[in-house]
Amino acid sequence: MAFVNEIIPPEFHRRLREIALARGVRREPVLSKWTADRERGLFLFKTHHWGGPYEGTNEEQHLVRGCGEEFVAFVAEAANTTASPQDGVLTWRVRSIEIPSSLNRSHQEVRALIVDALKQRGWLFGRHDECTVEVEFA
Repeated sequence: MAFVNEIIPPEFHRRLREIALARGVRREPVLSKWTADRERGLFLFKTHHWGGPYEGTNEEQHLVRGCGEEFVAFVAEAANTTASPQDGVLTWRVRSIEIPSSLNRSHQEVRALIVDALKQRGWLFGRHDECTVEVEFA
C-alpha cells in the first residue's frame, strides 16, 4: 500500500497529542488530516504553526511509525513557482530532519519515506494531481 491522504479518525486525536508531548513537540498537532500508509504503519502529520512561511514559521512535519515508537520530525516549507498549483510545481523544501538514534533506518531510507509522504500530501491534501510535486533537502 502507498501513502494516502485522509481525515484523521477521532480515536487518534488523543494519541497524536500524547506522541507530540512525549517527544517534546512544542506545537499542537493539526488534527484534521494526515497522510498515512497503514500497511507500513506510517503516519505524516503536522503541528500547528503561526504565521506560516511569510512570518518565518514554517510547518513542522512529523513522520510516526506505529504508536510513536519511531518518530522523525522535520521542518518543511511548501513553495510553488506560480500563483496556482494547477499551473506549476509545488516544491517542498525540507530544512531539517531529526532522526532519533534508536531508529534502525539509514538516513537515506528516512529521506525516501519523507519524499513518498510529501509527494502524496501534495498541495493542501489531495490536490497533488493538479501540479508536479518535488522535494528538496537543504
